[in-house]
Amino acid sequence: MRGEDDGSYNEKLMINNRNLDPSTGDSSATVESLAPTVGDGQKSAVWSGYVPPLFSAMRYRGFVLLWVAALISHTGNWMCMMTIQWLVFDLSQSESMLGLNTLAMALPAFVMLPLAGVLADHLDRRFLLVITRLGRALAYLTAVFLAVTGMIGVWHLVGLSVLIGIANGVVMPAHNALMVGVVGQDDQANAVALNAIQFQMSHLLGPILGGVVFYVFGAAWNFAAGASGCVLGVAILLAMKNIPAQLTPSVSLVRSGIQGVSYLRQRMDLVVMLLVVCFSSLLGLPLVVLLPAFVQQQLAGDAAIYSQLVGCFGLGALIGACFQILRTRGVVVPRPLLLVGGVLLAGSELMAGYCTDAPMMAMLLVLAGFANISLIVGVKTEILTTTSDSMRGRASSYLSICMNACHPIGGVLAGVLAQKFSVLAVYKSFAISLVIIISVVLLYAHFQGVDMRRKAS
Repeated sequence: MRGEDDGSYNEKLMINNRNLDPSTGDSSATVESLAPTVGDGQKSAVWSGYVPPLFSAMRYRGFVLLWVAALISHTGNWMCMMTIQWLVFDLSQSESMLGLNTLAMALPAFVMLPLAGVLADHLDRRFLLVITRLGRALAYLTAVFLAVTGMIGVWHLVGLSVLIGIANGVVMPAHNALMVGVVGQDDQANAVALNAIQFQMSHLLGPILGGVVFYVFGAAWNFAAGASGCVLGVAILLAMKNIPAQLTPSVSLVRSGIQGVSYLRQRMDLVVMLLVVCFSSLLGLPLVVLLPAFVQQQLAGDAAIYSQLVGCFGLGALIGACFQILRTRGVVVPRPLLLVGGVLLAGSELMAGYCTDAPMMAMLLVLAGFANISLIVGVKTEILTTTSDSMRGRASSYLSICMNACHPIGGVLAGVLAQKFSVLAVYKSFAISLVIIISVVLLYAHFQGVDMRRKAS
């Protein structure tokens, strides 16, 4: 949708479009030309009554509904993903299949994300969320049928992961852009932090609930819960009223994609941060991907122990997300320090390489979850709060691309190496490699004079 001020906005947008068009040979475009303006992030309806400053984004009715809808649907989604991962290893007894299933879920998202980022800037973002969640619900209902009839197999699960990945690829840019678009500009960073809390609460609750339901009732009930969560989330999204007008680009989808790449080329500070996210996903997150093999081989455990350990990773991430709220209340963290999360993730993975008991692994996963979400939320906040609404979908998609490109590759590589050597050996080697690569990236940025100061506030 477009607001009443479309005329003046589109005139300014066309000026930016010309500046960002590589074919014109005009390099006069500046990063600041796409930074948030005073009118950016129009406010949706505001709740009456007192809201604590630490939760300032909760003053907006649209944000609260979006937050609750995401919490419900994401919790069901995590229940299903936990079930899929466990069943894949239980049916195949292959670490390589774990990596392949991770690839099957993440690769379609990676392929969809460049287009999804452009679509999130051109189409109604709530519509994109509704359609993808309904599609995900249909996929889960299919899995319910297969599980109840006893027909479910490894390749059915891999196929389901592909469908989930496609839906995730469309959801991420649209959700991120809509999330900060329904609050005032001063509350955008708080919205990002609260959204991270929502996501990590679902990451914590989903695997734990999924483990209990799986143990007591079976896999079919987890898939049914996932479908129900999607449908309920859609109903809540449809209750959103008075959504602020979305400022859409006035150029074609192809030209929008070119402009997005040109914008990123001007923001080398964001490129440095995205590189750290890339390698952290590639070499750090296999800590979680190989957990089913770790549980069965090192702990001789079952699905209940696996779900509890996954929940520990979610707990650490939830703590990290809560910590990020402090950044929205005047605590300024220098950009290079935001990247320390990658080093902490590597440290926890290295210690996991020497771990052979569940309590120690649980503590390491809490630390890993804290480190990973601190890195992701820090980078996401920088991206979403230093770009305009018209560029926000594409800018958000770059972060999602980094995670969804490297995570599956790392999962497959870790699975193959664990099959040949051991899970513990993979943890150690990946952790050491991650520390070395992050150090090289930061040193290169320093000697190249990349300005890591914040571009806009």
